[in-house]
Amino acid sequence: MERVRGARRCHQRLPADRSRFARPDPGGGSLTTAPLGHWTHSAEEDHDGISVYRRDDYAFPPARGRRGVEFRADGTFVEYAIGRGDAPEARAAGRWQAGGQLARGTGGKGQVVAATNDRLDIDWQD
Repeated sequence: MERVRGARRCHQRLPADRSRFARPDPGGGSLTTAPLGHWTHSAEEDHDGISVYRRDDYAFPPARGRRGVEFRADGTFVEYAIGRGDAPEARAAGRWQAGGQLARGTGGKGQVVAATNDRLDIDWQD
């Protein structure tokens, strides 16, 4: 297998690792596949109050740190804020549901409004 070019993090995926990617949301308010794994915030693509997240193998432009979110199979997710030295810093775990509803561990909520194999759009409501 071939490593992703420009890999800087130990948790980056190989191009063939597609088994846990989200499938397109059919629009019925239910994700067809869980968005498991780590997603990195692509602030350059944010629009209309929607936060856009991409897989780590996406070709991000240079930035001084990026937020992220990691979805786990047990129904929890962890948000990563930009910490000291621009390194990711984990926040309190939240909960996610198959319908795309998100409950932050720090309070607030969100909704997955679109999901494809390489992009996740989340509407965070604080």
